[in-house]
Amino acid sequence: MRTILLWMLVSVVLFVSAATQVRADRTADLRARAEAGDAEAQYDLGFLYDNGYGVVQDYRTALTWYRKAAEQGHAYAQWNLGVMHAHGIGVAKDYTQAAAWYRKAAEQGHTSGQYDLGIMYSSGNGVPEDYVQALIWVNLAATEAAKNVVYKGNRDAFNAAKGTQLKYAGTRATLVAQMTPAQLMQAAEHGVALAQLTLGIMYGTGQGVAQDDTRAFTWHRKAAEQGHPRAQYFLGLHYSTGQGVTKDDTQVVTWTRKAAEQGYVDAQYNLGVIYWQGQGVAQDYAQAAAWYRKAAEQGHTSGQYDLGIMYSSGNGVPQDYVQALVWVNL
Repeated sequence: MRTILLWMLVSVVLFVSAATQVRADRTADLRARAEAGDAEAQYDLGFLYDNGYGVVQDYRTALTWYRKAAEQGHAYAQWNLGVMHAHGIGVAKDYTQAAAWYRKAAEQGHTSGQYDLGIMYSSGNGVPEDYVQALIWVNLAATEAAKNVVYKGNRDAFNAAKGTQLKYAGTRATLVAQMTPAQLMQAAEHGVALAQLTLGIMYGTGQGVAQDDTRAFTWHRKAAEQGHPRAQYFLGLHYSTGQGVTKDDTQVVTWTRKAAEQGYVDAQYNLGVIYWQGQGVAQDYAQAAAWYRKAAEQGHTSGQYDLGIMYSSGNGVPQDYVQALVWVNL
């Protein structure tokens, strides 16, 4: 028994020793490439020292290697330099330097760099306070983050991406809520869809600006053409009511469908109504029921009621009084 235990202990020691040697060899190779001017190796070596992976954690050394990579245009290194200057990690806190490095990363499309630069504009740290610039940069980050919310078999990665997207979108909405009509106009003219949508709502309701249906339609269309589902829904309403534009049932269907296919619940319900009535399309009870169901499953009360009515009459679905009661009762 002692012999077996001794053998096991020796095996563990040898394994750990071998693993340590492998890590040392890899670090040595990485260092050699970094010293030869390889920007990716410089960034990776900085990352190791930043986090203490395989080396003794050393923020100053991390800063040195990040800087070498950043000066060669490495976006991730530039962003990490920004973080270290913003928080005083391995260097004196310096918001101006942080903003400068965030900008370099942001201009290369680095999402976190865009977001962090936007936050600095909103707070006035390192740059003059400017809510328009803050929204422009945060919007870029939020738009890109939304594209990354795709499940590829890794639940943790998906949840992390979703969390980032929600955080960025929440900040964007907060900025819009704090902005004046003049600031929103500037952001809208820079192509920020949420600012365009918000201006459309303001002009439609006369909130903070003179009520103007034509301007409301114009801004809603700009946001809708960028794929904003709520703006697409509103554009359908404009064509339906004739507010700011000539009524056009074909356009009602087109824009309502675009919003519905993105999961916008009110549009899903309205598309059900469109098929039920045959407004701009051939009357189709099955399609009406299908869109009512999509809205109903998201908790839309009118969608639930109308789906129940269709089950009770057998229009578009098999007649089923139990299902009718279930949906009407909701």
